[in-house]
Amino acid sequence: MIYRELPGLEAALLVESWGYRPIWHSEVVHARWFTDDPQTAIVWFELAQKPGDLVLHGCAVPKLGRRALTREALDAIRCVARSLGGQRLFAPVPSWPAADSRVLLRYLRLHGFAPSDSPLGLCLDLGG
Repeated sequence: MIYRELPGLEAALLVESWGYRPIWHSEVVHARWFTDDPQTAIVWFELAQKPGDLVLHGCAVPKLGRRALTREALDAIRCVARSLGGQRLFAPVPSWPAADSRVLLRYLRLHGFAPSDSPLGLCLDLGG
């Protein structure tokens, strides 16, 4: 799986059309947006305050939902994060219903994300 970069506005409009929360202007301008297929899922990375820290966001078309977050997709996300200079990748805790949040959080923990003291969410050490 190979991710390619997308223009922020194009990507933000897509994820909003899929029912994701409204995207902040600062995300459109400052985040880096990627996809392997813009008709299925998009991920974006925001710089955190500490150098080497990135915050990961993602959205998939409603028919795929969390099924878009495959092991292969996570490996590609790690590669992109490293290429952006990431040393730690944070995944914010979603504000979904508790049962849905638990499923995603358990999945992320199984794939190396761990609780952190940061308000940014779960953390994956990318090495470096």
